[in-house]
This record gives sequence, structure tokens and C-alpha cells, in this order.
Amino acid sequence: MDTLTNGNTGYGGVGFLALILLFWFFSKSNETPNGYCQDMSTACASGIATQNQLQSAIRTEQELCNQNTLILTNNEKTRDKLDAFRDEYQRDQLSQARFAQQKADFDNGMLRQQLATQAQFNTVNANIAQVSCECLKRPPFYPYGCTPCPATT
Repeated sequence: MDTLTNGNTGYGGVGFLALILLFWFFSKSNETPNGYCQDMSTACASGIATQNQLQSAIRTEQELCNQNTLILTNNEKTRDKLDAFRDEYQRDQLSQARFAQQKADFDNGMLRQQLATQAQFNTVNANIAQVSCECLKRPPFYPYGCTPCPATT
């Protein structure tokens, strides 16, 4: 009887091991997912999905912003080119107007010169005509011995 109470037979150790296994089994059964854990994992999964959707939306918005920035930059470059073309066109128009004005001034100057020259020639021609009117005429032909003078008495 000593051996049963002493534990030399090994039943005490086996009982101790059986208790440890029993506690371990029940502690493992508590680790199986219950409703709370499932709700938490579902909430985590939906949170991760939401975060992925937000990151995708942010990426899409960034790409859209980059495209808009590129479009605005291209529009600004186009506007600058159009401004340069407009300036060049206005300079060309201005130079054409200046050239036309210079040509008109030159033509007017030529016409004034022609009028002045014509006026000078008209006065010279009038003077020549007057001189030719006042010139001595060729004396008339008289036969020898005739005198054109009247006889004085």
C-alpha cells in the first residue's frame, strides 16, 4: 500500500500528465475562432480593402492631376507660340504699312518734283515765247536804190 500513496507505481505521474493534457486541450479549444475573432478579422479585411480602394483612388487622382498639369503646360506652350506668331504678324503688318507709307511718300515727292520742274519749264517756255515775240524781225527786202524812209519835205 505504500506504493500507491507514495507514487512509486507511476499512477500519480500519469494522472499529473493527464491533467496537463486536459488543461492544454481546453486551452486550445478556446483558441479556435469565435464570433468576435471572426468579426475582427472581417473588419480588418474590410479595412484593408477600403485602404486599397483609397490608395487606388489616390493613385487615379494623382494620374489625373499629372495629366491635367501636362495638358495645362502644353496649352501654355501653345499660347506662348500663338502670342509669338501674333507678335510676328503684327510686326509684319507694321513693316508693310511703313513700306506702303514710304512708297506713298516717295511717289508724292516724285509728283511734287515733277510739278515743280513743270512749273519751272512753263516759266522758261513763257520767257522764251516772250523773247521770240520781241525779237527783231528780218528786215524786209528793198531793191537797190530804194529807201524805206519816206521823203521829208
